[in-house]
Amino acid sequence: MAKDIPALMVPPDLIDRTTGAVRDVRAFLKLPTEALAAIVQSSWVETAGRLVAAVLVHRLSGRAVVVGPFDNATEAASWWSADRNQLAMHPAMIMAVLPLLDAEDLIEEGQG
Repeated sequence: MAKDIPALMVPPDLIDRTTGAVRDVRAFLKLPTEALAAIVQSSWVETAGRLVAAVLVHRLSGRAVVVGPFDNATEAASWWSADRNQLAMHPAMIMAVLPLLDAEDLIEEGQG
């Protein structure tokens, strides 16, 4: 089982995509090497009926910001691919879309 990494989720409107500025520096987290590798290699999975988060990762520094929630992967991708998104244009930045856990997931994992 993968280790959970707690992260503050930043609402999409608190990310200025035209400048790349994140308005709350507490939102940044340093990812362990294994987590960084897993996110870089992850694929977008459309999860019907599940909220998702966009994980914005700077591959060189290993820092990430979790943005969301979004209704689905398509909505997250649309947010990411907006015109003049300086984050998306940066060669070291990637975005992964991950499903959010809900209460049933936590109960199944014995955490709730």
